Amino acid sequence: MRISDDNRWVDAARRVLSLIDGVLKVVSIACFVAIAAAVFLQVFSRFLLPTTPSWTEEVSRYCFIYLVASAIGLAWRDGDIISLDLYQHRLGPRGQAIHRLIMSALTGVASLATLVTVPALMQIGSFQRSAALGMPMKYVYFALFVLLGSLAFHALRQAVREGWLLLDSENR
Repeated sequence: MRISDDNRWVDAARRVLSLIDGVLKVVSIACFVAIAAAVFLQVFSRFLLPTTPSWTEEVSRYCFIYLVASAIGLAWRDGDIISLDLYQHRLGPRGQAIHRLIMSALTGVASLATLVTVPALMQIGSFQRSAALGMPMKYVYFALFVLLGSLAFHALRQAVREGWLLLDSENR
């Protein structure tokens, strides 16, 4: 395999990763806008209309679930996840890198291990419907697949990156 072939694979992988991140961003933004619109409609109708739609609470709740599910991986990627700094500050740069590698790998593996249970939950949800919208709950439960898949993807991606950085620093 030639170096140019390797670069094509790397470029293709980067485009796929950018596409996944772009889709997650669009879903997050769309959910946020939908929450704002549903809450605005609820408040507007409560004060200015004779009746209020009952479905706005469900829409805002389900959009919030999907907002969190689609944004969790992006937050992990950007380092925006809240973490406890109990001992990491005492570690040197190499120790902190090893800690990030271990935590990323554990998070990714735990997410993947939990992800395998989502189809069974979605199967249960196919027999249930939401109260106001009458929507099959399997679509709501699918948010778990998005959340765990996104978190596993970004955590394992970071673990690989940290591993490569550690190996590269050892080879210098």
